[in-house]
Amino acid sequence: MESGGRPRIIAMKIVTSPAEILNKPTREVAKFDKNLRQTVREMEEILRNQRDPEGVGLSANQVGLDLRLAIVRLNPDEQDSAPHFLTIINPRIVSQSEVSTEEYEGCLSIPNQYGPLRRAQAVTVQFQDLKGEPLTIKTTDFLARIFQHEIDHLDGKLITKISAGPFLTETELEEKFRSKKREAGL
Repeated sequence: MESGGRPRIIAMKIVTSPAEILNKPTREVAKFDKNLRQTVREMEEILRNQRDPEGVGLSANQVGLDLRLAIVRLNPDEQDSAPHFLTIINPRIVSQSEVSTEEYEGCLSIPNQYGPLRRAQAVTVQFQDLKGEPLTIKTTDFLARIFQHEIDHLDGKLITKISAGPFLTETELEEKFRSKKREAGL
């Protein structure tokens, strides 16, 4: 809220494919200042309020900004609790496991489309925080998948370009999983 009790209007919105900015690598962040912190706050607010589907990560180019910056929800499996975000600036994957898994992924910039993607089960990512300090994080499973997805965005790669397909709608995907459960006797 702004002073006077009025809600602050966020000008950012999620950009959808085929927007050009989603298909090109972003540029490195060089200035770690109050404008960068404000950008991150606005991105967090967008992700915090995102519904149908709820998001677990958001890259700057998904809100129309040519910056190598993303936020990742650190508690993606706890959709009913307050989100805890990590800002990753100028991230790069420095190592990844040889073990990989294939899962269906969606993307806020490609609404209601889910495609199978094979991703490393574990990754180590180097990045900078909001002060420009270098950090390293090792992640596994779903969190590793989120980091890889967001870094792909920053490299200008959409899931539609790297998935083996086919893409399914949410309804089709739910039916596919129901069928698999029936076949398994669950």
